[in-house]
Amino acid sequence: ISDTIPGDRFHCRILQTLEYLDSHAENKEFTCPACDKSFHLRHLYLYHMRQHSGDRPYVCSICQKGFLLSSQLKQHQLLHTGVKPYKCEQCGKEFRTSQNYHRHLLVHTGEKPYECAVCSRKFRQSNQLKSHMQIHTGIKLYSCGNCGQGFSDSRQLKNFFVPEFCLLNKGLNLSDLDTESSPDYSLDLWRFRVFYN
Repeated sequence: ISDTIPGDRFHCRILQTLEYLDSHAENKEFTCPACDKSFHLRHLYLYHMRQHSGDRPYVCSICQKGFLLSSQLKQHQLLHTGVKPYKCEQCGKEFRTSQNYHRHLLVHTGEKPYECAVCSRKFRQSNQLKSHMQIHTGIKLYSCGNCGQGFSDSRQLKNFFVPEFCLLNKGLNLSDLDTESSPDYSLDLWRFRVFYN
């Protein structure tokens, strides 16, 4: 996509707001040929097309990682510089992004704005609520590509996918483990049952 996207100068939260407003617009003249999603705003259409094409025009000069938006590149570059421009006044903890800073502030206020519609339990972060909802639905959103074991969040899958933890990498199923004679496998079984079920 060679056109310049005016949205490049927008912060991600503004882009999210524009996407929300665009999703509720009636006149959507730009339609994606790959997935038939329609857009009212041209620059959101062009941004969407970059996701299909894999075009990442904003490239980090240090690690060569590419990004869809210039704002994403600027935020990424803070990883290399170590700069954390957002500092909590209450505890002094520093953050690279305003999003992480504002999420952290909820720790001090005690606010939990995300509420489960089923059991009314409250959470500080939307991803915590999303993970919690799997208790009610029984659906695991993440699974090991090797053995199919399901997980309620991506961190569990990432930890599990280390080759020595994935049971299929050892040529085993959960039922194959002999916890009496093999202390190594009993540790894996413990990890498997406690952390991944």
